[in-house]
Amino acid sequence: MKKDKINVYLKASMIFSIVFVLFLIGTLVIDVTNNGVDNTNIGFSTINLYFKDIFVYNHFFYMFTQILGYLSIFIFLFFVGVGMYQLIKYKGIQKVDKDIVDLGFIYITLFLIYVLFELICINYRPIDMGTNLEASFPSSHTMLVIVVFGTLFVEADYRIKNKNIRLLSKLFSLLVIIIMITFRLLSGVHWFTDIIAGIIIGVSLVLLFKGLTNNIKIAQELSE
Repeated sequence: MKKDKINVYLKASMIFSIVFVLFLIGTLVIDVTNNGVDNTNIGFSTINLYFKDIFVYNHFFYMFTQILGYLSIFIFLFFVGVGMYQLIKYKGIQKVDKDIVDLGFIYITLFLIYVLFELICINYRPIDMGTNLEASFPSSHTMLVIVVFGTLFVEADYRIKNKNIRLLSKLFSLLVIIIMITFRLLSGVHWFTDIIAGIIIGVSLVLLFKGLTNNIKIAQELSE
């Protein structure tokens, strides 16, 4: 029964991954027009242009999400530091906490996805930010915050024993995720579908991490 519960999360992660691939293909072929900046192409253009007219550029929301991005990077680096410390201390990855190893795998996957879509541009930003055209799909800030704070939510269940602190940590993680998604959309620096794509990838990776950490818990229970 417990094994089936693990598979639920891993299967859900796979489903979200498949949905993302289909969404990516749709972005490339469905309702594509050249209504982007400098006549660049944009898929799902009807819905994207509709939201572009509603959510015009807002500097406050943009800067607030930038700050949340830096906060996410700080947490990201903290856990990377924990992993590196244990790796050096124990002189091998075998003795590093399993959840930290799994978290490292998730972080590496997130980084590779980010690099991939920086190299292979699907959409450019809907507005000119005063620099060269920037890749916009998927929203990297949305991905980053969902993965970092989503995995922090999972880690709270795994590591924090105090019930009240655990609850506060989880509520804080959810709040940051909700604020990032909402404010990034309101900032007007992404197409609507960029935000959706970031959400799909982020949720997929968090579900994968949840399945992996459940696997650790069950292995520990069986060994006791």
